[in-house]
Amino acid sequence: MKKIFVLLLGLVFAFTCYAQNAPITKSNYELPARFTPDKMQRLVFSTNVSPHFLKNENEFWYEYKTSEGNTWYIVDALKGTKRVLFDNAKMAAQISELMQDPYDAQHLPIKNIRFNDDGHSFIFEVVSSQDMTKDEQADYEEYRQKEETDEDKVQKDSPMKKTVFFNYDIQTGKIAKLPDYKEPYDDPSWASPSPDGELVIFARDCNLFYMDKANFEKAKKNAKDSTIVEHQITTDGIEGFSWSGTSYSDTNVDKKKNEHNRKGVYVSWSEDSKHFLIGRTDDRKVGDLWVINNTAKPRPTLQTYKYHMPGEENAPQEYLYLFDSATKKCKMVDIAAYKDQTISVLTKDRKLVDRELLNSKPTEWLGDNSKFYLSRVSRDMKRIDLCVVDITSDSLKAKPLIEERMNTSMESRKIELIAGGKEIIAWSQRSGWGQLY
Repeated sequence: MKKIFVLLLGLVFAFTCYAQNAPITKSNYELPARFTPDKMQRLVFSTNVSPHFLKNENEFWYEYKTSEGNTWYIVDALKGTKRVLFDNAKMAAQISELMQDPYDAQHLPIKNIRFNDDGHSFIFEVVSSQDMTKDEQADYEEYRQKEETDEDKVQKDSPMKKTVFFNYDIQTGKIAKLPDYKEPYDDPSWASPSPDGELVIFARDCNLFYMDKANFEKAKKNAKDSTIVEHQITTDGIEGFSWSGTSYSDTNVDKKKNEHNRKGVYVSWSEDSKHFLIGRTDDRKVGDLWVINNTAKPRPTLQTYKYHMPGEENAPQEYLYLFDSATKKCKMVDIAAYKDQTISVLTKDRKLVDRELLNSKPTEWLGDNSKFYLSRVSRDMKRIDLCVVDITSDSLKAKPLIEERMNTSMESRKIELIAGGKEIIAWSQRSGWGQLY
């Protein structure tokens, strides 16, 4: 036993001497950098199909990348046919001639294909190697209503590259440069338009506002147009109990700079646009969390937001309100069941064809014009309720339809309505498959 102990002691001593005298090696940061998602994507290429449906909803196009480069296809779902959208070599030759930049069939610079209403032609973009002039860049930034960031201020001496628009005729295989073309106005991120487009909801200074269709068209062209008329809906919004919710991405500098700007609100509409739902969270008693954004330019900045840490007593409290679109008056929905619960208003699925819309597609609640559905989850996630709310009822009480109970935490998934809403397909945590209710 003594010999074994002496042997082990000698091995430990030898290893210690080696460790002390071993050369210090440099960290190999380059090796893991080779496997970042961006670099891996260049090696893996396309692994799925992302369809872009045309207006007839029977045809769609998609882009697919292999080691041979990008190929664009168009599919007729009714006929069951697929063909290439254009000849890459001929397209590269035409773009090179018109742009005076050399391109090949394997590395086409095509971006943002948008089909025209005729379904036989489309517009696309190509970024040139040439720089914009100062006047061109000023016009572009004004048109796109671009807000200057700290990074822009640092790099403002670096000119932007020109973007050239082309129209491609599928039948003739010819492209034409569109020198006077401008991108259509898209809905600003702060806007929540109604399904009929007559009302737009947004937030400012912690409260709700609205504007009509005519003024919204002005705002899309120039958000700072002094002739825009907007109306205030609520007056009780304050920091920590705001109608606009909490932003977890803005730094303290951004918050101060944008505190009086319009902000987005998550709105769920009825199909007839006569009512809308808005959730509101009270986190005034919730403690602050501080984060340093060390990638900000020119200097790191502080980011502060409310965050409920495990074990803390004061958690965010959620509320839900139903608004009448005509009167702008609201009623609180009775959702109370569990302490520190969370709720989610269930919404309708969006069609794939809607992704081609330039304007925002309004979010409609799941249900009909007289009722909507929501899920209610306890803080420990051991109790989940699927509820329905009848908006014609004075009580506006959430009525449980399906109740899930387990001794361990659960997850919930969206339900599907069938048979005109008379039946529900729901995913059951207890059984692990869909059930018909």
